[in-house]
Amino acid sequence: MKRFSPYCLILIILAFVSVTAGNGLADMGKAGTLIRDAEKLYFNGKAAEADGVLRQAEDLISQALTGGDSTEMNKARSLDGKAKRLRKNIDRKLGAVAGPAPVSASPSKAAGGSPAASAIPSQVQYRLKNVSEYSTA
Repeated sequence: MKRFSPYCLILIILAFVSVTAGNGLADMGKAGTLIRDAEKLYFNGKAAEADGVLRQAEDLISQALTGGDSTEMNKARSLDGKAKRLRKNIDRKLGAVAGPAPVSASPSKAAGGSPAASAIPSQVQYRLKNVSEYSTA
């Protein structure tokens, strides 16, 4: 009777691990394809069909986010962002509410307390704040 060499045993183990680990990435590939298909349907004016396809992709993404390795999680997070953007567009088109209405900030709460301060970019506001601190010192 012929015995397996240790190299053959290692190759068999590596093949098994790569097949089982690659399954999650295949699911993320399928989720990406479903998102692209939903985008195509949405841009072709078929928002109801795009909604169904996007729901399938969201199911795959939620399964990957609940458990998986870091590579799968990174891909799932990326796809989750794309799916959320598309979900917002589809819900707007279908007339459904995507989530709570965004709260608009009043101009009096802007940095500096004046409405004109909100027209200034945040980087400039930060630099002006630092300049005023140094000029008073």
